[in-house]
Amino acid sequence: MVTESPPQTIIVTQTLPSTAQVSDFALSVSPPTVSLPPGNFIGSANFTLNLTSVQGWSGDVDFTTSPMPTGVTFSNFPPQFLFTSPIASWDVQVNIGPSAQAGTYAILIVASSGSLAHSAYVTVEVA
Repeated sequence: MVTESPPQTIIVTQTLPSTAQVSDFALSVSPPTVSLPPGNFIGSANFTLNLTSVQGWSGDVDFTTSPMPTGVTFSNFPPQFLFTSPIASWDVQVNIGPSAQAGTYAILIVASSGSLAHSAYVTVEVA
C-alpha cells in the first residue's frame, strides 16, 4: 500500500531594514579655505557657516571650534542658536593680527544638539 504525504508549504520571512529617515541637521562651510597675508597686516576674510534641517529637525545648536592659532580669531561666530527654519547661514569673519604666523591651519567647527553632532573644517591660510 502506498500512502502519499500532503504537500508541505514552507514560509520564509525576511525583515528588511527600515528606510525611515530620522530628523537631523547638516553643517557646511563655504568656501572651505580662506587666505590672508602674514606680517604686520591686520585684516580679515569671510566664510559662510551653513546649517540645514533634515526631515524637519529643529532645536538648540551649540557651536565650538578647535583651538585657534595665535593671532587668528572669528567674529560673528554663533556660540548657540535656536534653529527653527530649514536653513540658517552666518557670514563668519576670520581676523588676523600682527602675531599671526604664516602657515595653513585647519580649524574644526562642531555643531551639537543633544546626541547629534556634526563637524566641518575651514582652512585658514596665512601666506
